[in-house]
Amino acid sequence: KRVIGIKNVTKQSGATTLTYMMRNELAKHYNVVAIELDKTDFTYFKDKNLVSANTGTFLNELNKYSNADIILVDVNNNAQAISRCDEIIYLIEPSMIKLNKLMMTMPQTLKDLKDKKIILNQSLLSSKDVLDFEYEAKLKIYYNLPPLDEREKNISALKTFLVKLGFEKL
Repeated sequence: KRVIGIKNVTKQSGATTLTYMMRNELAKHYNVVAIELDKTDFTYFKDKNLVSANTGTFLNELNKYSNADIILVDVNNNAQAISRCDEIIYLIEPSMIKLNKLMMTMPQTLKDLKDKKIILNQSLLSSKDVLDFEYEAKLKIYYNLPPLDEREKNISALKTFLVKLGFEKL
């Protein structure tokens, strides 16, 4: 079993939607569950297979789905969830306004992400722009994910990302 947490670094970077899309794609080949913590945004997808939990019920939900191959967790800011994940994917939306706001309100954040799995989400950056970002931020970017349409059934950029995460059955 693999428990993967998805966490926004910049505000509203798309963790909930990415968790939903990852679950949909992985569910074609794996027994997968998606859990969001301390919010109820999953209800807007109108999908009974998405679970909303809080700190008090999180461990019960993990145990309830112990037979799953993959558990995806939209961790939000839940420290307990972060500690229960095998790995965390940190999402940064690289728009100027979101990055500048992050640097002004929490200047230490990028330094704290050194050696973490960082995804540029909803990113329109070119390969050169990503290299420049890595140099300026002193970070290594794990993947540069373009904007995705959650209504699409076959999203090659998402599949490529999931294969990079180690999911071979796609």
